[in-house]
Amino acid sequence: MYWYKHSTGSHDDPDISDAWDELGDFGYVGFFVILEIYGQEFSHRDLEGFINISMTFLRRKLRKSLRKVKLLLNFFHKRKRIIVKVDGDRIQLKVPKFIELASNWTKRLPTEVTTEATTAKEVDIDKKKNKE
Repeated sequence: MYWYKHSTGSHDDPDISDAWDELGDFGYVGFFVILEIYGQEFSHRDLEGFINISMTFLRRKLRKSLRKVKLLLNFFHKRKRIIVKVDGDRIQLKVPKFIELASNWTKRLPTEVTTEATTAKEVDIDKKKNKE
């Protein structure tokens, strides 16, 4: 996924605002880093909408200790904004309302799905057009 929508009023969302109050800037930043990871792995989600990553990868991306990452995940899990399943060092994440934030490319109908090679060609064509 190339992008997802980020509302200019996200900081006013009650859950994000509460996370910011409780967890400091990490409450806000951590939420959006998780959305970015989910967007990157979106095409690899399972039938229930979960992506599967390692806790080590998530900690590295968030640049926080395991304790702080768990605080963030627990906070948003309780608010049903990020559904979390942990199995050892593996973690499954699901963002229930993510598709509402997704790009039009992501929302396309299954009949519009193209191969990654075609998508790469389209991107190259777009780059060439922009250079001209």
